[in-house]
Amino acid sequence: MVDRMCLKTLLAAFLVSAFALPGYCQTSVNLMMKAIEINVAEVELGKMASAKATHPRVKEFAELMVKDHSDALTKLHELQGDGAMPDVKPNMKHQQQADRLSKLSGADFDREYMKAMVADHQEAVRFLEQQRGRKQTVSAAANVQNMARVAQELLPTVQHHLELAQQILKEIQTGSKVKSQSKR
Repeated sequence: MVDRMCLKTLLAAFLVSAFALPGYCQTSVNLMMKAIEINVAEVELGKMASAKATHPRVKEFAELMVKDHSDALTKLHELQGDGAMPDVKPNMKHQQQADRLSKLSGADFDREYMKAMVADHQEAVRFLEQQRGRKQTVSAAANVQNMARVAQELLPTVQHHLELAQQILKEIQTGSKVKSQSKR
């Protein structure tokens, strides 16, 4: 009787694990895809801004976005470790943002791009802080642990981007000069 109860308990535990693990792995994959999508969107907007920006600080910031977010994509690619980077496009929100910005020019483009960069980087900081805090102890959680490690590595850069975006936006809106700090 006791052996039968142990067997039932073990079977139940196995079944729960079997059904929970795909959802868990899916969550891990979704987090990775979101991180990749965020960086792809920043690279794409950065390329657009490099070509369209008229303010030197905005152009400099856009070039920094392309470089740093391309580097982040490389780290995320290494984290995947499967040799193939998925073809990820910006989500609908980022695509609408890109479409809206593509219709602007001059000072309007510069201002709206920097507003978008402030909002996007605030969102990215929140996302990375959430990932950084994820801790798992089971070996199946290696992807979550790796994502937490990469989030920890990327967070200071994204926070720096947010600070720069806020400074540049303030400079554009007030017409004042703020010392360039994009060179770390």
